Amino acid sequence: MGLWRLVYIGTFISHLDFLSVFQWLSGAFIRLSLFIFLLLDLWSVKKTKQKIWLLSGIFLIMLIGIVLPFSENQVLTYTRLYLLPAVFIWFLFLLISLSTLEIFSKSAKEEKNNMGH
Repeated sequence: MGLWRLVYIGTFISHLDFLSVFQWLSGAFIRLSLFIFLLLDLWSVKKTKQKIWLLSGIFLIMLIGIVLPFSENQVLTYTRLYLLPAVFIWFLFLLISLSTLEIFSKSAKEEKNNMGH
C-alpha cells in the first residue's frame, strides 16, 4: 500500500484538497486588487469622486464579463483568433518603438559628445 501523505485534522477531516480552491481564490483576489491599484496609480487619479467612478466602471466591466454566457469553445476561439494575435502585435509594436527610441537616443548622445570635444 502506497503512502499518500494525507493531512488529518481530527477524526472527520482527512483530505484537504478543497483548501487549494481557497489558495487559488486568494491569489486571484490579490492579483485583481493589485491590478486595479496600479491602474489607478498609473492614471494619477487623486480625487475621491474620480476614483469611485473609475472603480465602478472597472467593476461593471468585470461583472458584465462574468455574467455573459460564454462556452469554453467560444473563449478558446476568441483567445486563439483575437486575443493572442492582438497581444503579439502590441508587444511587437512596443519592442520596435522602444528599440527605435534607444537607437535614436544613443546616436543623439554620441553626436552631442562629439560636438563638445
